[in-house]
Amino acid sequence: MPVGGTPVLVVTRLDDATADVVISELNRRRMPVVRFDPGAFPTKAILSAACDGTGTTGTLATETRTVDLDDVRSVYWRRPTPYSADLAMTGQAARWAVEESRAGCGGVLAALPGAHYVNHPWRNRDAEHKPAQLATAARCGLNVPSTLITNDPDRARDFAEAHQPVLYKPLRQTEYADADGRALTVWVEDVAPGVQGCRHPADRGR
Repeated sequence: MPVGGTPVLVVTRLDDATADVVISELNRRRMPVVRFDPGAFPTKAILSAACDGTGTTGTLATETRTVDLDDVRSVYWRRPTPYSADLAMTGQAARWAVEESRAGCGGVLAALPGAHYVNHPWRNRDAEHKPAQLATAARCGLNVPSTLITNDPDRARDFAEAHQPVLYKPLRQTEYADADGRALTVWVEDVAPGVQGCRHPADRGR
């Protein structure tokens, strides 16, 4: 169904409860909304973007909505799933397809003419690195807890002994699941000083 007016593009996964609340409020205010997850591209979405001296024009079509790219007034960038390849693709072909989708579709989504971004995906990318976050916080005078980033088990054990209690946190939000789709990602976990080494996330809890 074509979307008229100047819609808000919500870029996120389908099971994002926070985005659901925002979309409900936009609907209450009778604002046109298009929800799009880049992980559905290219198998469940079609993008056609033309670039010339007047800027970028074209359309983005999901399974239920079609929006003119130059009509998008705002982009709410939340938690999209990673780009993926057709299930029939493997190896280099799959990797190539994913990178082309990221560069093509991702590049268009990051350059919509006149759109206001909350937040722009490239600014999100710049801010997502934990070491840079900690360094920036320290420069701003904030209290930064003692932190160690290492792949040296001896340094990790010494740090845990000296600073206990210690918590482990992953450096970024990365999807991790077993063959059945069961989530295996560990967000925060206690680290004992006598730990014998890092375990694979699939072994945690056993």
